[in-house]
Amino acid sequence: MHIRDHQRTCINIDAAAAETSSTSENGVEQSDDHGILHFSLKYDAEASALVVTVTKATGLHDGDAVESFNPYVKVRLLPDKHQKAKTKIVRRSVNPVFDEAFTFAGVDAGRLQKRGSAVHFSVYNSDAFSKDVLVAELLFSLDEVDLQSQTNISVSRPLSHGVSKVTRIP
Repeated sequence: MHIRDHQRTCINIDAAAAETSSTSENGVEQSDDHGILHFSLKYDAEASALVVTVTKATGLHDGDAVESFNPYVKVRLLPDKHQKAKTKIVRRSVNPVFDEAFTFAGVDAGRLQKRGSAVHFSVYNSDAFSKDVLVAELLFSLDEVDLQSQTNISVSRPLSHGVSKVTRIP
């Protein structure tokens, strides 16, 4: 899949992350919660598809040592829980870079803009010897984002454990 974002405007939405993050002594961005997820959204009107790119996560933690932290991200389009994807596992990193794009086909932009439509991100720590552990989640509302603008919308949001409500753009 080729995305021609270099020719289009890019909108950055990171106000919420800026309020809840800081920089440590070694220059690594940290969150007061469970890290920060960086991703982008773009609606392809010709294909009736939403492209969700999971760029990276920073400041992840779940109590395990860095050597045993192997994160990956599950992405689901809500309210239709049948459309889902999963990134590759990044070994031994609390600041994993994924750079993976997922195309959710057959979705109408008008339907995505309705209340209740969201992208659900779940960050897991892969464990070869037991069940993978849910580290953090993020529910990002699509009803306040202008997906039809043909721009790549870059977002940075703090992750939390146990998502209870949809994160909206301030």
